[in-house]
Amino acid sequence: MNDKFTVKNVFNFRNKRLSNVITVDPGFNFAVACWYGRKTPKIYYKHGGQRIIYNWLPIILREAKTNIDTIAVIEGIDFRDGSKAKGLPELGYMIGMVNAILMRYSITPYVISSQTWKGCLNDQQVATRVKLINGKEYLGARGALNSHITDAVGMGFYLTGEFNNENTIIIPW
Repeated sequence: MNDKFTVKNVFNFRNKRLSNVITVDPGFNFAVACWYGRKTPKIYYKHGGQRIIYNWLPIILREAKTNIDTIAVIEGIDFRDGSKAKGLPELGYMIGMVNAILMRYSITPYVISSQTWKGCLNDQQVATRVKLINGKEYLGARGALNSHITDAVGMGFYLTGEFNNENTIIIPW
């Protein structure tokens, strides 16, 4: 097993800039942040579910010039919101689909739960922290907060240690 990234050694990124890393918030609304050593990653966002992931993720990976040294971090299923219970099997399938596509491109995928990287913060709190770190607010087409993009970016800042979640409650698996 490739040990470039595990929850145990996530601190290897602390106080470093992410380079050759992609962070993914999968789902019907699909967001990818590609990190090139800057505080502002290149963002890809689509709405459309499984078909979009299957057709669009390979295009992103080619555009992002990913290679065997690329690390992919994917937000996994989180059971803290019971209202999303109906969509959990589909989300699990999409996470598996993302993993399979990444592995086809020789990129080792790692899954991290939202409890691990953001604790119990809501979408607005995550957006506020991201904006404090890089000064950007990620809005959707109608001017409202796009929590999928914000989550993809927030995961990257968690890896570098800039997304401080020490005041959040972490529930161990």
